[in-house]
Amino acid sequence: ERVSGADLSARECHPRPRDGGVRALVDPARGRFAAAGGADGAALRVVRYHVGVPMPIGALPIARADVVADAAPSRGGGDVSLPAGGQLTFGDSRSYRLMVDAAVSREDLRVQAVDGARPYVRLAGGALEAAPGAARRLELSGVWLADAPLVLGRAHDAAPGVVDWDEVVVRDATLDPGGTRADGDAIAPVSIVVRARVRRLGVERSVLGGLVIDRDAGGSLGELWVRDSIVDGRFAGGVAIDAGDAAADLARTTLLGGLVVGRLEASDVVVFGEARVVDTANGCFRFSAADGGSRLPRRFESWPAAVGSDARVEAGFFRSLRFGDPEYAQMSALAPLELREGAETGGERGAYARLGEAARLRGVALKLEELTPVGVRAAFLPGGPLHGA
Repeated sequence: ERVSGADLSARECHPRPRDGGVRALVDPARGRFAAAGGADGAALRVVRYHVGVPMPIGALPIARADVVADAAPSRGGGDVSLPAGGQLTFGDSRSYRLMVDAAVSREDLRVQAVDGARPYVRLAGGALEAAPGAARRLELSGVWLADAPLVLGRAHDAAPGVVDWDEVVVRDATLDPGGTRADGDAIAPVSIVVRARVRRLGVERSVLGGLVIDRDAGGSLGELWVRDSIVDGRFAGGVAIDAGDAAADLARTTLLGGLVVGRLEASDVVVFGEARVVDTANGCFRFSAADGGSRLPRRFESWPAAVGSDARVEAGFFRSLRFGDPEYAQMSALAPLELREGAETGGERGAYARLGEAARLRGVALKLEELTPVGVRAAFLPGGPLHGA
């Protein structure tokens, strides 16, 4: 009750309060805060906030089932060193700088946020080098990573052919896809760069700025699985996933950029770019769509026409392509019917397939037709940018 909305478009803004009880002004479109009435702006601190999204994808301040209890989580922001193993927990939604010492070998490691927190973690340092010996596991959960790529490095003096990382999992996390801030400053994309030998890599309910295998550094990936996620490679070279010869299993995923894999099982997937699959004799591309020049395995209920990778086409097909908007990467009413209603659920293909929005809307329309009185005409007025006609 002591916070009010305002237009804080000017970099230096000292607005007067509308009444004596307002202490802070917030510009939600630009993410800016200002102290009102001469209050000390340095004393302002966000304790709790909410994010409105159609469904949980990426790091969000919500409860998550996979949080592991930690008696001493990091709080208050500032610099934090990445441990060699064990668990690192962020206990609030403050901004942190995660110091990564490339000379330290990593054992099994979990980096997470507590329930209800969405820490903004700025990566600083080098690669995450695997410890020699037994294959290691890395898991990221609930964190929002920024500034630098997440680099998976090789174990020092490891024997040829030995796996460095047995499994890497990114769950309910955001690796900033990049773009432009409200003040015009560029945001660096955060991609996963594999320079190690990884047996299995999984992504679930997350947003990524891309995934690439650095073959020149000896990187390789055996298996890749992605679920209910958005991989935005527009600011990282235009390729969303370059997994080399990996066997990929993708479901309910939107790729803003190209796809390169060895073998592909895809369901409810949209690739806004060229998809190149090495082994087209095996696998399946079902209830999905990709650019017309793609090399794909056998198709089932998939859109044969070109999706198109041009930025202007993408902007028309989606309600928003700006990360941070509530409807980021969600299909608009201008998208072709095959994309808006072509998923196995009857909803849109891609990351929001579970919503089944189009199928639910058709169900409501049938009920309205049945129950609307004579002489009354019902109409749908959907909201949101590029949503309605």
